[in-house]
Amino acid sequence: MFKLFDKKKKDDDEKSSKNKQNGKSITVVGASTVDIVGTANSLKKFNSMSGSVKMSAGGIGRNITENCSLLGVHVNFITAIGYDKFADIVMSSLHDRGIAVNMVRRIAYQSTGVEITVNSSDKNIDYAVNHLDVLGMVDRYWIKKCKSYIEESHSVIIDCNLSHEAIDELFNIKNIDIYVMPVSASKVKLIMPYLSFVNTILLTKSECEMLNGGAIRCEQDIYEAIAGLQVKGVKNVIFINSNQDIYVSDGYSVKKISHKKVSMLSGVGAKEAFISTYATFKLLGNDFDTAIKAGVVSYIANTKVNEIVNSDLDYNYIKLLMDREEFTVNKITY
Repeated sequence: MFKLFDKKKKDDDEKSSKNKQNGKSITVVGASTVDIVGTANSLKKFNSMSGSVKMSAGGIGRNITENCSLLGVHVNFITAIGYDKFADIVMSSLHDRGIAVNMVRRIAYQSTGVEITVNSSDKNIDYAVNHLDVLGMVDRYWIKKCKSYIEESHSVIIDCNLSHEAIDELFNIKNIDIYVMPVSASKVKLIMPYLSFVNTILLTKSECEMLNGGAIRCEQDIYEAIAGLQVKGVKNVIFINSNQDIYVSDGYSVKKISHKKVSMLSGVGAKEAFISTYATFKLLGNDFDTAIKAGVVSYIANTKVNEIVNSDLDYNYIKLLMDREEFTVNKITY
């Protein structure tokens, strides 16, 4: 059994959106989970180690949704969860931010998504296991059910935890800007048939290599990979490598953005902060370069906190940081 749209929830969601900027909205389609994170004082196989355990609402789609809401736009969230205690945690996190939940599909016979990670004392992920079967219920039928809401949005952000049929149905919707968060090198393959319909994609090195079918070993390889994606029709490309170098292109030129490197308390959630902020600033009428700069400062700010979502995130806060941060932007050609 599943629950269709709830009129009361719809009315509550509409009331909560009244103070959002300019009445503009973003729809996010993707995973919602409860994250259980164990951080060990030291790790040793076949032993129970002392440390700390934390549980919170998570999932790439849900994290992006919360970021966009904090930045001041109305957000619709399309996902699937169960009717268990974990679902209560997810729903509470959405209600707290005034996020529209009438497109959250509730499935009585499946459990809410869960991700369990085990970190070493330096906060790096050593092991991770997730259970996201319920997200398969965001299928072609459910996307069609939500189509009118999606069409009313000005932008759609998707994460590639979705099924092929859901992604296919989303790219069949006309006149929307789709921003893509690939999630991993294996999952980014789902986007390959739709590259000409992508407004913006944010890629890591391994994801970019998967899409282009070749290794990236130097800056010239990055340039050629980005140029290759734009030949295939991608409008805007953002590339972030492991040492925090950022390359961007709007189809006219490839630029390297150099910024003061920071000691990362946690890199988890930083890319979600980037794409959320970039898409929001674009939605609110900023040009590509301004939106990219906003994304960069949001990315940096997120690495300085221990939380996946930076609760200080705010449109005016990001504008203030943009005036303070120093950047060097260099056009690169080969």
